[in-house]
Amino acid sequence: MKPNLKVRPTAIVQYSGRITADELKAIGGTLSSGKGHWVRNEMKTLEVGEMMTVHRADWNWKGKGNGPSRIVSHLNRTTNREYRIMRLANGNGWVIERLK
Repeated sequence: MKPNLKVRPTAIVQYSGRITADELKAIGGTLSSGKGHWVRNEMKTLEVGEMMTVHRADWNWKGKGNGPSRIVSHLNRTTNREYRIMRLANGNGWVIERLK
């Protein structure tokens, strides 16, 4: 008699499952699942007049040549903040400045 290979063993759930509010609080809560690229998150924390640099080696988007200009233009359109992006003279990355 052949063994029935189509029968799968029952799954043992180790990490997924129900959780209470107290257990959620104990493990640190939740994070938003929205747009979360690290450059976007850092830009949101800039005060007016502050600048940040993005090194070319740290930029990991598919359109690597454009740099973070897509994020800058999106935040300029959709928020009441204004940013300016400039290339570094040595070609190693970009500088983002918050204008307003």
